[in-house]
Amino acid sequence: MFVCINNISRGGSKESLALLFMALDKTFEVKLNQSKPFVILVKQCLADYGYEAKSVPLSEEHKGDLHVTDRLTGERFYLEVKADSSIANTHNMYIELRVDRNGKKSDGWYHYDYSRIAVVDSSAKVKNPANKKSIYIIDWEKMKTELDLDDSRCKKIRHLVDGNYNTALLVPLRYIIARGWLLDEFFMM
Repeated sequence: MFVCINNISRGGSKESLALLFMALDKTFEVKLNQSKPFVILVKQCLADYGYEAKSVPLSEEHKGDLHVTDRLTGERFYLEVKADSSIANTHNMYIELRVDRNGKKSDGWYHYDYSRIAVVDSSAKVKNPANKKSIYIIDWEKMKTELDLDDSRCKKIRHLVDGNYNTALLVPLRYIIARGWLLDEFFMM
């Protein structure tokens, strides 16, 4: 059972973004399968508030994303779902900057063009005081435009993930809220 509490912002998002090219390789398929439960949670939560969310087929641009329509206003936007235990454990959002795979460096998801992202608290151990887990809806276009990767309030880290070294940025949730990048927060029970 999901109980979603929010105040969805109904304006400002662009419908279409630059084409996202991502090869359908084994890594992408694995990541897509890992994210499916979180995508389902986000779709159910949005449906509770009058939004229709459809998964974008793998044959189209924005594959793996959700195409969301507000049934009341007709507003449309793409939503990328990211599972993240950093928010629950450290109150920081994890942003992947670079991946070093087999000695080759490639851009992390920070470099992709999304309009909005849904960051899902994937931690089973850490919950807020009311035994609820959060889904954060972030205005990614605005955040990416305004975020300074060398900001002293954020911390760059390099660590091993699935056998690959990742370079990432941890951005404090309180900073995201203060800058107005957080559009909504849903709570799941």
